[in-house]
Amino acid sequence: MALYLKMTYATKFEKEIIRKLCNRYVSSELLDEILQGEASDYEYSGCGYFLYFKHEDLPIQRIVCDEPKVMGEWNKIQSGFLVFLGENELMLECHDWGGNDVPPNYRENDVLVSEIKI
Repeated sequence: MALYLKMTYATKFEKEIIRKLCNRYVSSELLDEILQGEASDYEYSGCGYFLYFKHEDLPIQRIVCDEPKVMGEWNKIQSGFLVFLGENELMLECHDWGGNDVPPNYRENDVLVSEIKI
């Protein structure tokens, strides 16, 4: 019996968010290359998820990319996003924002992305 692993790629809205949050730290050319490729890992946490990409040209030092504040919304479920860079890895964190857990199928939907002021 063969074991098939599902390949994971960034969705359209995740690419938009990563570009908004990382544009001060990572070149658009490198982001293009990374976001066209397969994610190195994906973890669903129960209230959000983490999406990982590795590339030798990503920063080694830890950088938290949290500006601008970015919110996603689908089916009245709101989410917030951060990107962590470091050790040649980019990690997108999607977390609940507004009291409802982000469901496992959230990233399969047309999530509306907006920048917000806090």
